[in-house]
Amino acid sequence: SSRNFRGGRVACCADEGVPQPMTERMLLTIPPEPTSGSAGGDGTLAALRKLDEAWLRMRTSTAPPPPPRRIVTEDFAAAAPSSLESFDVVVCGGNLGILLACALLLRGLTVAVIEAGELRGRAQDWNASRKELHELVRLGVLTADELEDVVGIEFNPMRVGFVGGDDVWLTDVLNVGVKPQVLLETVRQRFERGGGKVFE
Repeated sequence: SSRNFRGGRVACCADEGVPQPMTERMLLTIPPEPTSGSAGGDGTLAALRKLDEAWLRMRTSTAPPPPPRRIVTEDFAAAAPSSLESFDVVVCGGNLGILLACALLLRGLTVAVIEAGELRGRAQDWNASRKELHELVRLGVLTADELEDVVGIEFNPMRVGFVGGDDVWLTDVLNVGVKPQVLLETVRQRFERGGGKVFE
């Protein structure tokens, strides 16, 4: 069964009788996948629940805030110079950072990318505007042919609906679905062929 709840229609959980928000129902339809940083429906839902819990604690707690987290640093000055690599730029976070890193590499800089997990795209498409992707071609990060390979779907125009209001139709805004696995693997290959380093 379903009923109106928080501005939308939600299902009631059969076993608990608790309304299930539409966002939760939608995210639960996305199957689990081994993605970087737990992206995807299951990871996104878990992150939202954690955020909700933290926000509730902040709103209801009367205790003083915890002390700031201590940042641990290391002194590399004592390391042997021959054991250290030198780069003009180090990009932390590779899923989108590899795009920036490749563009900088093509401008003649020495660049490294540091990724906490495995540098790979998730199976679920990213939404983007085609004009944004053309910037990657202009910078040399992708070729025109590679651009077509990373676009999985394209649609125009886009409908934006408002409850109780008129629909708005937009053209060339978030009108393509990008295949992240193909995009990141293509750019990574160009980056590493050019001498860039990826540390996972």
